[in-house]
Amino acid sequence: MKIPIRFAGAAPRSNALSIVSRALVLSVACASAGYAHADADVRAHIADQATDIATGTPEQFSALMRKDSQRWARLIREAGIKAE
Repeated sequence: MKIPIRFAGAAPRSNALSIVSRALVLSVACASAGYAHADADVRAHIADQATDIATGTPEQFSALMRKDSQRWARLIREAGIKAE
């Protein structure tokens, strides 16, 4: 079973959408241009961690988190897992 671990930047809803959009455009541009993969040390670290870099919109990430939450809630419920 693959268990995804997600890392994301977040900002309060009170932040102006223009600021969030600008940060998103910059991060996507950097990822698309391969800046994260340009450095040999970064490439080695990403490979060592069996990590993939993915980008998307805030709406796509929200949908992904909702889907993950529903999936894990169902698994926890069906397995009868309880917090200690």
